[in-house]
Amino acid sequence: MSRARPATLLALALLLACADEGKRPLGANCTSDEQCRSGLCAEARCLDPDGDEDGDGLANGFERALGTDPLAADSDGDGADDPSELGQHDNPADFDGDQVIDALESDTADRDGDCLVDERDPDDLTAVSDPAVLADLGCCCDGRCALRGIGSTARCVDGALVCERPDPDRDGDGTPDPCDTPALVLDDASLELGCAEACERQGACADPPASQDACRTACRARASAEGLWLANDYCLAAACDRDACFGAGEDFAIPAACTEACARADGCGVFALGSAGTRRTCELSCAGAAHALGEPALAAFDCLAALPAEGCRLVDALPCVLGDRLCRDACARVGARGDEGVAACRPGSPTYSRYPTPETCLASCGALGGFGQVAFLGCAIARGCADDEGACVTAPDPAPEGCLAACGALGRKCPNNPLSDSSVCRAFCSGLVNVIADPDLVQTLACIEALDGCPAGDDSAVQVLLTCAAGIDDRCAATCARFSECTGSAPETCERGCTGLVLAHPERIEPTFACLAEDPPCDALAPCAPADPTAVCAPACEHLIACEPDRAGGLGACLSECQTGIASDLDRLAAWHCRATAPGCEVACDDLPAAPPPAACREACAGDDACIEAAYGVCERACQGSLAGLGAANETTARCVVDALGRRCDPTGPRRCEPR
Repeated sequence: MSRARPATLLALALLLACADEGKRPLGANCTSDEQCRSGLCAEARCLDPDGDEDGDGLANGFERALGTDPLAADSDGDGADDPSELGQHDNPADFDGDQVIDALESDTADRDGDCLVDERDPDDLTAVSDPAVLADLGCCCDGRCALRGIGSTARCVDGALVCERPDPDRDGDGTPDPCDTPALVLDDASLELGCAEACERQGACADPPASQDACRTACRARASAEGLWLANDYCLAAACDRDACFGAGEDFAIPAACTEACARADGCGVFALGSAGTRRTCELSCAGAAHALGEPALAAFDCLAALPAEGCRLVDALPCVLGDRLCRDACARVGARGDEGVAACRPGSPTYSRYPTPETCLASCGALGGFGQVAFLGCAIARGCADDEGACVTAPDPAPEGCLAACGALGRKCPNNPLSDSSVCRAFCSGLVNVIADPDLVQTLACIEALDGCPAGDDSAVQVLLTCAAGIDDRCAATCARFSECTGSAPETCERGCTGLVLAHPERIEPTFACLAEDPPCDALAPCAPADPTAVCAPACEHLIACEPDRAGGLGACLSECQTGIASDLDRLAAWHCRATAPGCEVACDDLPAAPPPAACREACAGDDACIEAAYGVCERACQGSLAGLGAANETTARCVVDALGRRCDPTGPRRCEPR
């Protein structure tokens, strides 16, 4: 091909320019596409084909080719914009197959009055009267229902289409299952949480027992295909009957009662916790339990259904979600020892007469409702075995105004904590400050805001609120200063620990204050310190290691076992005192926690000059163990043992007593 000369190119350019002189620029008035340089005239204006005049995401030129209005985001005026009705650009949606695409056919207009909107009516000007055809076109969700074998019918009644379909709607979303496949799709988080919970509950239901990993893998595979299958796993967790729960898999449905109960829980913010699952897993758990156990299982969800529809707080829903766990935690701190073996208030402690059994405490706490139970827990943590004089059941709701500010600051410092929900924190704060003498919530707020961050530990937020609300008792500040003066140092936690004893166990710290009031010299200060039951661990473990040189973990593991055991159950103290006192390795001490202290020890410990911890059974258990170590069980030796233990419960003192 020969090249065109420059003169020829110039002449061609001039020719084209002359041809365009009659064309109109963008925005100019026009009556046809030919008048516009852009080749596009709409609504009497020249438009840019690549522009998007109506801002619906579709180019003007594309809309012209499609037939939609480039100046209106909703060309057919039915409330749905063009892109949402378009589907695939190269194959625009046309539900009724009348060659008028959905974006140009209204989903609200009904020109022939047959209750079938034009977008779903193959003939917009001729009324449809066949009930089956009406159902086929008007009662489906996302396509032609007849293609899916639905046998529904429909009637046009007073301008409204009434669908009559026998098909199940197992997930309760208003769409029949054949039109809703899969019936329920769970997001990844719901899938993980739901399968983990269901498999954990199943335990040893399988025969042989399936591993948690295998159970979760199978559960996720089923539920990812159709979320309703998760209800089958919940069913198995409730009934341990595989045939009943997996033999009728696709017949499962979500009862209306489950939907209502879980909707109320959602409104109260239960599922904002994350670990509480989701609204869908709640519904599936309810459905599975209902299939397994019938009406009794639904009754368990009545608590959720009874929550207020308006103004519900998370704290109100906690008894439904946690059962009696809040009360059990609180009662373990202020009541008698329960079946779990948690040593709380022993016979003789200030509140024992109020809650002599776990049942009396649980009954009192269980009647309080969510706010009252959390407040009870706050009170119990602050007061422990001290005399609460009824304060733990009279915390004000709503909480004192200062609690709102304090809880807000606590949430900023410790964002992921058990008190992160405002309603829960305010209830806890209400119970806590209600039993603190002259609480200063302004100072509490300043104390929290002064923190550099949240301390480590699962209960750090609880301890921060307790410490900041309680402040430091003046007597504790003076006591810790005196011990620091005499010893050269004092633990960093001295003032906080002392203040905690003032709140929860005043009978343990009052003797120290009385002792220091006599202003003893530094060399006589030791007896003023509160007794520590775990002081027995060192001599007891030295005895064990001497008798069992190859004991696993050595001295360190033994000390840890001893301290942890005594902290969880003071009855174990007897065995450790036995080991601390025993002169030889042949003495058997392990069975002592199961035996009651002998009468000789109970009588010897009855005086006020026994161990400081006498109210908690420490004296009786220490006496019991020491007598066993000495191989004696008589009143004379028991009296010697208690005298040798002294106010400090000295674990090595009884060694000087002779068996008689």
